[in-house]
Amino acid sequence: MSEGSNAEQIEYWNEVSGPKWVAMQEELDEQLEPLQGALIAYIGAKSGDAILDIGCGCGATSLALAGIVGAGGSVTGLDISRPMLDRAMQRGEQAGRENISFEEGDAQTQVLDDAAYDIVTSRFGIMFFADPLTAFVNFKSSLKADGCLTFMCWRSMQENPWMTVPVMAASKHIELPPPPEPGAPGPFAFADKERLGGLLRDAGFASVEIEGFDNEMTMGRGSDLDESIEFITKIGPLSRLLQDADGETVEKVKRAIREAVKPYQTSNGVELGAAVWLVKAK
Repeated sequence: MSEGSNAEQIEYWNEVSGPKWVAMQEELDEQLEPLQGALIAYIGAKSGDAILDIGCGCGATSLALAGIVGAGGSVTGLDISRPMLDRAMQRGEQAGRENISFEEGDAQTQVLDDAAYDIVTSRFGIMFFADPLTAFVNFKSSLKADGCLTFMCWRSMQENPWMTVPVMAASKHIELPPPPEPGAPGPFAFADKERLGGLLRDAGFASVEIEGFDNEMTMGRGSDLDESIEFITKIGPLSRLLQDADGETVEKVKRAIREAVKPYQTSNGVELGAAVWLVKAK
């Protein structure tokens, strides 16, 4: 596959979504912290490990792992989004982490160092490849003989109320795009556990473990429901759906979402269920 295979994703994460994630980095890190904590525990990194973080974004997972592997280890963050990488590098410098570096590149096609890493990992960064098998083969070649690919990805959309509740509320006032083909690049590309396991085995991984993990995810901060609605509509699929909508339609959508999420409002924000796979392949 040529690098152009992921050209649409590269453009989107540089021109549209990347700048939004940078602007909302603190809120998004807080939102994903419970899930990231589960991933970090599942990875089981130790002092001295060399780690490659695929789709590192603004660097939250990379920074957490750099603190674990210590001065004798290293973490390399790889992403296609220049704005997010710039933020990640800034955070690394602010944290004084000398064992962390960030690179711009498409992990599907980037030539990775052979047998260089103890761990290749990703927090929601590997579901967007046009050719996931090629990507997994690439990751496999970069692992040491006893290395491990360990990552987190979303289960099905239907199992993730953080997505379905606001999107279905919005659908009363805006037309939703047709659902993607099963396995198509996107957040839920690896919802099918059997397909995911098959891809990993086809890539050369002899041992594959896939475990379900469920938790609550907080949308927005604090008890201000309006702030939660702004958060929900500024990031993710709803931001795409609303970008060309007129003001009246946007307000109708926000009111519909407000009614839909009101039962889930807490003192911390709107808390909705999230369902993921924790994956380990050797």
